[in-house]
Amino acid sequence: MEDQSSEHEELSYELDEWSTESRELLDRLLTTNEVNHAWQGGTLMVAADDQEMVDELIGEVEATLLPALDPEAEKVVYEVAEWSPEDRADLTDALADEGVRYVFDEMGDLVVEAIDEDRVDALIEELTDGEDVVDDDVPVATDILSGLFVAADKLRKSPRDGKAILAAREQAAAVIALPPPYGFERRIWAQIGLRAGALRALLEEGAPDDEVVSEAAEELRDLLHPMV
Repeated sequence: MEDQSSEHEELSYELDEWSTESRELLDRLLTTNEVNHAWQGGTLMVAADDQEMVDELIGEVEATLLPALDPEAEKVVYEVAEWSPEDRADLTDALADEGVRYVFDEMGDLVVEAIDEDRVDALIEELTDGEDVVDDDVPVATDILSGLFVAADKLRKSPRDGKAILAAREQAAAVIALPPPYGFERRIWAQIGLRAGALRALLEEGAPDDEVVSEAAEELRDLLHPMV
């Protein structure tokens, strides 16, 4: 599962078979535990010194993995795409604790088998106190992308711009924590998150190479350009 590079002292974890939700959960855990990391497709790259922590976090995510939904079973959809990342994490934790199988569709909404509807209703009722949960403090995705675009555009020209570095790190973290917003394809949103995460990881290094930062910023800027 893992492969070490002696030259860069990095480990790679091949997680292509994981679902997007599982990789997003792992990314949140890595960020919360301040583990510098980057994604290359479904491959996670981390420093070799962080192996013990990463192995532990991967184990936590794997412990929550449940069998896929029965394709023949009737399904129920819950509109949770606009929930905050924290509320969605609480929900998935509760579902895992109850052994409820689930997936998130391309819109970011929760899909479960109809047989589990009563249990899921009870969980959501408990988590929301009967009210819709929407975090008004979560910035609009387009605002985050605009801020990230501006920061990346500055960094491709001036990779040591302190304000741009701070803005890029903050906006990259916001993108990674935010589920795919309405109107965004999950694949595109994941690609943005991966590029943003890679740039953030570079910026958090002690003395990143200016040319490498500039190239990463330009790649992210070009990806975002049609969206802002």
